[in-house]
Amino acid sequence: MKKVKDKVSWYRHSSCFRVGLGFFFLFFSNYCDAQNMQVLPMKGSEKSKLSGLYSSKTQMISQGKKSFDSNSLLPSGFPVNNKHYEEDTSKRTLTSRAFNDGHGGVIIQYGSKKINYLDKENKFQPIDEGLQFFTNEWVAKHQQYPTYLHKDGSTSISSDEKNKIIFNQNCKINKVGIDFSDYTVGEEGMQINNVISGIDKKIIFYENMIETDYILRQPINTGNQDVIISEEIVLPEGYYTSALSPLSNWRGAVGEAFVVYSPDKKEQARFKTPVFYDANNMIVFGNYNLIQEAGKNILQIVIPGKWLNDAKRVYPVTIDPVVTGPTANYPATFMNSCEYPNFEKDSILITIPADITITKFIVEDSYFADLFATPTPTLLDGYLYLSTVCNTLILSCSDPAASSLPGTCYIVPNTDFKSYLSCCFSPSCSIQTFYLVHGFARSNLGPGCNQTYIYYSPLGTWPFSAFIVGNTVETTQAEWSVYPTTVCSDSCTVFLEATTNYGVPPYTITHPWASGSPLYGTAIGSCNSTGTETIALTIPGCPTTCGTSSTLSIPPPIIVDVCGDTVAGLSSKSITIKPVPVATAPVASVCSGSALSIPISSCVTGSTFQWTGSNGSSGTGGINDVVYNTGPTLMTVNYTVIPTASGCVGPSIIVPAEIDTLPIINGGLNDTIEPGVSTQLNATGGLTYFWTPSAGLSCINCNNPLATPVITTSYYITGTNEYGCSSGDTVNVFVKQGDEVLYIPNSFTPNDNFLNDLFCVYGTSIKKIDIQIYDRWGEMIFRSNDVKLGWDGKYRGKNVEGGVYVYKVDCEWLSGMEAHRNGIVTVIR
Repeated sequence: MKKVKDKVSWYRHSSCFRVGLGFFFLFFSNYCDAQNMQVLPMKGSEKSKLSGLYSSKTQMISQGKKSFDSNSLLPSGFPVNNKHYEEDTSKRTLTSRAFNDGHGGVIIQYGSKKINYLDKENKFQPIDEGLQFFTNEWVAKHQQYPTYLHKDGSTSISSDEKNKIIFNQNCKINKVGIDFSDYTVGEEGMQINNVISGIDKKIIFYENMIETDYILRQPINTGNQDVIISEEIVLPEGYYTSALSPLSNWRGAVGEAFVVYSPDKKEQARFKTPVFYDANNMIVFGNYNLIQEAGKNILQIVIPGKWLNDAKRVYPVTIDPVVTGPTANYPATFMNSCEYPNFEKDSILITIPADITITKFIVEDSYFADLFATPTPTLLDGYLYLSTVCNTLILSCSDPAASSLPGTCYIVPNTDFKSYLSCCFSPSCSIQTFYLVHGFARSNLGPGCNQTYIYYSPLGTWPFSAFIVGNTVETTQAEWSVYPTTVCSDSCTVFLEATTNYGVPPYTITHPWASGSPLYGTAIGSCNSTGTETIALTIPGCPTTCGTSSTLSIPPPIIVDVCGDTVAGLSSKSITIKPVPVATAPVASVCSGSALSIPISSCVTGSTFQWTGSNGSSGTGGINDVVYNTGPTLMTVNYTVIPTASGCVGPSIIVPAEIDTLPIINGGLNDTIEPGVSTQLNATGGLTYFWTPSAGLSCINCNNPLATPVITTSYYITGTNEYGCSSGDTVNVFVKQGDEVLYIPNSFTPNDNFLNDLFCVYGTSIKKIDIQIYDRWGEMIFRSNDVKLGWDGKYRGKNVEGGVYVYKVDCEWLSGMEAHRNGIVTVIR
């Protein structure tokens, strides 16, 4: 197998097997080559947070039973927030648990020791050594052998609820009872301040284990006499203890301990050898005395006074006894270390669930550098071996500070080993299994395999375990989209883009508005499955026009991976549909040379228009144009109109306009007549005719009237053709007469019909003239000194009433002769 040259952070943590040393960094790397190392995240914390539930100095913080959340048993700071995952309790075994987030995310936890226990109903329950308050005591009940903390500071452990082994009761130091007035209880134990001046007490709860520490903050003045800490031990009926005997365990024979047995000779509790150490980690092992006093079992811890009063002693000093529950059937074993490069190895079977892509592979593990061995090993003397069929890792300390300290080293919580140990397993629709192997070695501490120096303990805070984190097929809302998000109502195609992750590719995407079901996506690096696909959608009912802007809801796609798992939780997307305008306009007809105005409208409010004419004209808005027809027949100009509304361009329309041809009117030849003689006028080129002025004409609506003017007159003939278009011509009739001629009409019809609308005085060779008009009351209502300016029948801008009015005309000719005329003129309405 290939050994990976990487470096991953570890922490050293002092646990119930420790001697109270502080934090330490531990790294893993390929031991042969320190080059090209990659540092992974480092994180850790001490266990002893003894606060938060109850304090004797303040009111109770929480005395009720805490709610038990099985998900809280996931590792602290797990890569997915615990609240998002819920356990599938039907999949519990003694050494595994399964969680899911309801959206395809799964976590499978595997342990080398038990992580669940069987309750009275023979159901698996998660192990949790945390204390909860029940009535008058705190209990770590969620484990095979519950542990108890009582309000008087005593503790107990039991293989059943009836038979409790009580200790830490009636505690004394050198026969002086301890002060229990200042204490705090947390989920992990109890802190008691100043049990005797200068001495604190700490009780820490672990799974199936209770540790009691006395911390001597300053020397005790006892000369060289031993310090004796005593407590009463209460055993259930029929229970008995063994004689004090050497403690034989994974560390060899060190110190003495005793064991409590039930009547059927089964081990129920083990009081392990007390350890004493100072601030410089100078260590000595203590002794127990078990005596009978007034019918009670008194356990004494003897601390050598000579050691306490040694000039080399640095305070604080910690007294560290440990009591465990039944150990005979503990579900995991201690492991030796071998001389490097040989490893003592063991393994756990890991199952990769079907239908997932692995997103994280978390491994927890640790080894212990024993403080009690001679010579004392350091953290740098240990090696951890992790291996799967994918790869092999060799892990060891590399921080310089680790060179001189023993203790526990552990993988930084939540370190992801996916790329090292699991990415060779391609996503599959079937369950896959593999063995995760761990092993331990040591250097510079003698040959062979043993537990004397470096070993693995399943009782530590970081026992060998692993977590498979994965996902079935999924895509978030942000990973599927439709574009463009705004379209015109005659645009029938939009595009759907989806990015799909996890599960087992290739993926199939379908949609009710699309044709076909394309495949896409691949597994990249065996631990990362993804793919992006774009498909065209045809909008139902398209195209449309008119209306107003609206919102169209587009249903989500259906995405399925090769295992048949469907992406869940997708919701519809919306796009905006803008209406397409349709223009309308009336057909127009106009005579050549006249102004053309055609209004344009649309079914969409606010539409704008652009038009171009076949005659080369153009403009916006309504059609306004002047067109000339130069030919003898009708001419049509087509206007192309394009409507636009809110950026949407509607269909163009053709608006035809006739600009009709004009008639060619000929009024005939001019003529000269004697006074009182008539001449025949003759106009041609029109369908109908109209002559002005009407004075001296036999008719005005004919083409050939007789003209008998009194004076020379210019007649204008207007002719209209069959299309209603008109044009005209002028013909002059000259009247022979003397120079002194004056003609005053006796009536006129001022009705704006261009026929006899003015009262005019006619004459020739006039030098000057004064024309005055009076009403019946003698008020002058019109006056002119210009023979060409006639009265229009109005006074001060308003029409006068029909009737008789008086005129007065004073005239002087060029010859010097004068004429003064008075008379009446009738206004005919």
